[in-house]
Amino acid sequence: MLFVLIGIGVVVAHFMGWGPMAAWNWDLEGDIWKFAAPFVLALVWWKFSDISGLSGRRAMAKERERQAERQRARVEKLGRQGTGASRRPPGSSN
Repeated sequence: MLFVLIGIGVVVAHFMGWGPMAAWNWDLEGDIWKFAAPFVLALVWWKFSDISGLSGRRAMAKERERQAERQRARVEKLGRQGTGASRRPPGSSN
């Protein structure tokens, strides 16, 4: 996502006339590669993260966290304490 934001920033800077990007041109033999490079890098990064399993691991971790949160909410609604707590209600002597 960072590469996409950088690419958008470069394009915006060009059209607003800021910095050296204002002088770049859109010719195929010219500076178009400078505009395209961040977007190409974003595609390469996304492909790498898919192939390496990084995206899948992140999605599974997020799903596990959501399941744990739902479990905590259910236990809380039942009026029971969290994991590892005694099953007896507070105040009982046995």
